[in-house]
Amino acid sequence: MIVIFSLFSPASVTLYWVVGGFMMILQQFIVNYVVRPKLRQKVREEYKKNPPKVSPSAGARKDVTPKQPQAITSNKKKKNRNSGKQRSR
Repeated sequence: MIVIFSLFSPASVTLYWVVGGFMMILQQFIVNYVVRPKLRQKVREEYKKNPPKVSPSAGARKDVTPKQPQAITSNKKKKNRNSGKQRSR
């Protein structure tokens, strides 16, 4: 599909697409084979120096569910919030 668009578009657009494609391939190559292995090695070294610590309460969960009466009832007095604001038409 891109080839058909390239045939009917100006040469500069086709050149832009081709050069952009090659640049994307070059960037992906650099990231996959240069940057990523260095980062992985650095993470491995830091992991060996500072392994993660297991929390003693990792399995225990705190119950934060509110009590039933507190969740349903309220001590506030109900007021008619809209009283006097309605007008008859």
